[in-house]
Amino acid sequence: MSETFSSRWSAYRPSKKVWLWSMIGASLLTMAIGFAGAGWQTGGRAFVMAEMAARQARNDLAAGICVERFISAEGAAKNLETLRNTANWDRSKFIEDGGWSMIKGAEELGPSAAAFCVKQLIRMEELPVTIASDT
Repeated sequence: MSETFSSRWSAYRPSKKVWLWSMIGASLLTMAIGFAGAGWQTGGRAFVMAEMAARQARNDLAAGICVERFISAEGAAKNLETLRNTANWDRSKFIEDGGWSMIKGAEELGPSAAAFCVKQLIRMEELPVTIASDT
């Protein structure tokens, strides 16, 4: 009996039970590798991630607008000093009360935009020079 491996392999005919379990095992292994290592996401998780990214982008945009309004307002240096001397938990309220974080038509921004604005303002060593345009 000098059959080679390839001839035995080509002659092999699995039963329906072995064939079914092989297909199920291959499918489960593919899914396990995909979700664990290949970065697959469920539809619900992808939706949540997209919502979080959109919220973060809105807050970043609002914070940028807030910072621009803050530094171009009269008395910006005095306001920045007041902001730095304000307690951490009251800084967002200071920004909201000043009206710098308000964007017309964007009521859903919430307090996170003011908090991001505060973080950016506190990190500034000094206020940048702004040039007023006559247009």
